[in-house]
Amino acid sequence: NSEVKKLDADINAFDQKIPLSQQERIINLHSQFENLKTVLDTKNPSALTALLWLEERTRPDVAYSKFNLDAERRELSLIGQAKSSAAIASQLEVFQEDRDAVKNVSFANANVAARNTWQFNATITFTDSFFRKSR
Repeated sequence: NSEVKKLDADINAFDQKIPLSQQERIINLHSQFENLKTVLDTKNPSALTALLWLEERTRPDVAYSKFNLDAERRELSLIGQAKSSAAIASQLEVFQEDRDAVKNVSFANANVAARNTWQFNATITFTDSFFRKSR
């Protein structure tokens, strides 16, 4: 119990030292680096296509911490964070609007995470032609 209280105190001290807006920028930048690392590590053109598509369509109040592409199944699995449940719903709409690229989108496990953000899982199934088109 005392260790948990100490960790809570450390988190609160960190929150007070770095403004929330800067914390969000740091998290977003970290997410972008992790996504880029995934693409560079796999040297997979399909992953690059999916990552560029995702970057173009991601709302400013949404970020991703995990990016996993199964190119054979044309499925992109994401773990994301958003500022609100409304931001998650809006992001879903943005994905679904791209009918040339998206066959189906499913969101799951949306819940409130640390620092009043929402965490969610999403799976995007791309159309048969998505990876054949130059984007």
